[in-house]
Amino acid sequence: MRHILACRRGFTIVEVLVASSVFLLILGVLVSTFYMSTNTMMKGTSQAGMLRDAQAFGRKLSNAIQYGSVASLTIAADESGMSLLTSDNVNGKFRYDPALSTALWSDYQVFYYDSTAQEVRNPEISVIGSPEEATPGPIENFGSAQPLNTYFTGGKPVLRNVTAATFREPIPGLVRVDIDMARDDSRSDGPETFTFSLARNFRN
Repeated sequence: MRHILACRRGFTIVEVLVASSVFLLILGVLVSTFYMSTNTMMKGTSQAGMLRDAQAFGRKLSNAIQYGSVASLTIAADESGMSLLTSDNVNGKFRYDPALSTALWSDYQVFYYDSTAQEVRNPEISVIGSPEEATPGPIENFGSAQPLNTYFTGGKPVLRNVTAATFREPIPGLVRVDIDMARDDSRSDGPETFTFSLARNFRN
């Protein structure tokens, strides 16, 4: 009986090197695609987050302007902040004098840009019990008659990740606010930026 010996042939070094090169090439493409997808997703998340925060701030500022007193408006000389009287009480209800059918003012709402913390902050100064409660006037005439920038301290942050903010009154009774934002999610191509503008008229 004749025995036939079969030789099992293995991979050569060249074949192994070629296979490894192809595998590394495919792996590189997959990693690159994953990085690009992740980077795009992070950019979208940053933009969406800044948009959401800006819209919430815009609603708060819009309500303050639309239902505030134009006679109380003060804009800082360097356009870094503003103040105005609003009539909402601590429960958010409109205060008024039913006998005279006129608003009763509750607080000076101060909005200012804190460049160190990169935030827009919002101190509230009560005027209940003062002449300004019934007769609105600028904050410089309130109490001990301090300039507006005296009140640019403390307050709760109402917008974060702010790199620049200006408050202006381009025409009487119209307030315009321009804000630049940047959010750094530690990407190699730098922080994502966002610009927000708001223009509102007073009703009172």
